[in-house]
Amino acid sequence: MTTGTIGKLTYLLLSIVIISSFSSKSNAVESFTIETDVDTSYLPYYFIAEAIESSDKTSTLYRPTQVLWPAIKDSMSGSYIDVSNSTIDRPRPTTFSEMKAEATSHLIDDDPVRLTVNDWAVYDDNKHNLKAIAGCGSRNDSAFAFVLFPKSEEEPEYLFLTSGKDYNGDGKWNVGVVSLLVEDYDYDGFSEAFFYVNSGDDNDIRMLFCVELETLSIEWSLSISPLLTRDRFYSTRDSLNPSVIFKSYNPKNGIQDENFSDRYSYLTIIINKGNIIYKKIIALEYFSCHLIPSDIPGYFYLPHELDLTLPFDSTLQDRQIYYLSKITATGKPVKTISLDSQPKFLWSMPYKCPSNQSIYVQDHMNNIYVFDSNLQIQAEAK
Repeated sequence: MTTGTIGKLTYLLLSIVIISSFSSKSNAVESFTIETDVDTSYLPYYFIAEAIESSDKTSTLYRPTQVLWPAIKDSMSGSYIDVSNSTIDRPRPTTFSEMKAEATSHLIDDDPVRLTVNDWAVYDDNKHNLKAIAGCGSRNDSAFAFVLFPKSEEEPEYLFLTSGKDYNGDGKWNVGVVSLLVEDYDYDGFSEAFFYVNSGDDNDIRMLFCVELETLSIEWSLSISPLLTRDRFYSTRDSLNPSVIFKSYNPKNGIQDENFSDRYSYLTIIINKGNIIYKKIIALEYFSCHLIPSDIPGYFYLPHELDLTLPFDSTLQDRQIYYLSKITATGKPVKTISLDSQPKFLWSMPYKCPSNQSIYVQDHMNNIYVFDSNLQIQAEAK
């Protein structure tokens, strides 16, 4: 982990959990300050950090380590899975190592995968009735998905996704593949994985794949020029109308497909056959803030720049106007409020009452605002 990554994790942790010195203001909105030197050892939980591993000699791994911990409160043993890519100067298969997470660790299983792995996740495989690993990566000019069965005699299974070409003259296809979601989102009894292929500097392929894991086959795929990340991509969890909902990020690289342009940020809903049933441009300027689900199924919280109730006007320029909306799983706004400046981070956790969801917004001026589930302001730190 780089120093910059450590700093970011520490900053976010302090911003989220160290809240003190409350006072009441005349307009009934509480104010609070964030103290960065408070001892957090008394808190009744522990913090697990997930970092991106990257260096000049290996390809980026978005999730190099994941912890598997039993759902037993008093359990003191679990396991963690560590992934290691080869270095450029010493090529070898990528290895998945499962180890016991105890004071003294020892190796349980070691599995080679003949890809440069970018991302992966653990899921319950109904076909084999065991926990398996769904991952993605690349080899030469091609992107692949794979399924791996730890502690099994079966070899990893591979699925070709797409291939690309070197456009920027560096002699290789610069591709990244990210796992956005692993879930039986369409309620057919089999798990699906959503993989997003992004060709990076080559700017030629940006595509979303829905893969059924038990058969390791592509259910559908769709070109999506704006960028997708897992903190903006969710199942609507509606068994009658299965779909996924996501907010895309607009890097403005000049890439466009038949449905999207990376000039804009979109809110999009896709049903189980890969058909787009809702698509709305929600921002013109660079806009990377999260989409988060409500504790009540069927609702989400969306930061945006453009009015969701108005048709898109292609003559609009960046307006520096920002909103936060509670929306349904069909994209309909239920409640919309205006924000003073562009939101940078959006997260959910209780405020005072552990049983109630609150929405926290941190803007680019590092002010923090706390709203209840109906977007009524509760507190602020300026």
